[in-house]
Parts: sequence; C-alpha cells; structure tokens
Amino acid sequence: MKKFKKIIKNQKGLTLIELLAVIVILGIVAAIAVPSIGNMINNSRDKAILAEASSILAGAKLAALDGVCDPEDSTKPCNETTISNFVEGITNTKANAAPTYSITRVSGVYSITFDKFADLNDNTKFLAVDDGTTANKITESNLNSLLK
Repeated sequence: MKKFKKIIKNQKGLTLIELLAVIVILGIVAAIAVPSIGNMINNSRDKAILAEASSILAGAKLAALDGVCDPEDSTKPCNETTISNFVEGITNTKANAAPTYSITRVSGVYSITFDKFADLNDNTKFLAVDDGTTANKITESNLNSLLK
C-alpha cells in the first residue's frame, strides 16, 4: 500500500485529457483574439492614411504662408508637386507611383483631395463626412473628427 501511494504521489505528468483540455482552451482564446487583432491592424492603417492627409494639410498651410502655393487660386495650386518640400514621408503602398493630392480653401475652409482615401478599409465613416462633390475629398474639420 505504501508503494502504491508513493507511485501516485510521484506522478508529475499531464494526462491526455488534461492536455486536450488545455489545447481546446488555447484554440478558443486564439479564435477570439485573431479577428480583433485583424481589426486593430485595419483601423491603424486607416488612421495612418488620415494622419498623412492631416500632415499634408499642415504642409500646405506652411507652403501657402511661404507663398509657394495658394489654395484659393487655381493658377498656384497646392498639390504634391508644389508642396513636396513641405511634406515628407507620404508614399503609396499599393503602387510605386507617388500618391496624388491637392488642397483647396473656399471661404476659409480647407479641403483635401487625396487618392489614398480610396484605400481606407472602413469607407463608411469616410463617406459619412465626405463632401459628396468630389471623390476622395474631405474638409479639414471632418478629417480632424475622423482622427479622434
């Protein structure tokens, strides 16, 4: 009897059922975590595109102060060519070509037209604040509200 108790006492491994239970629990946790991680990645990509647009708007304002462009004058447009010295790090991830953008100001309200807005994973939020007149165009205040 002492020998039997000693053998039971010395068991230090997991049974097959315990091992399967742990694997099932890990599988359930992974099944829950993977989609939420995917959503976090997509949301961060969308926020990055919106942050790039905000950076472009800030660069356009600086360029306008320097007289390089005028967002209210179509003869001195604020676009990727004229304000390239004021905006850095804006790349197009889906193609080798540089992204295109332009900034306008009407009655003191800045707007940006940016081709990367088409790459947003969650277009529903963007389309809700889009001005509806031009594809991929949004006002500065609406852009700031999306970045919150």
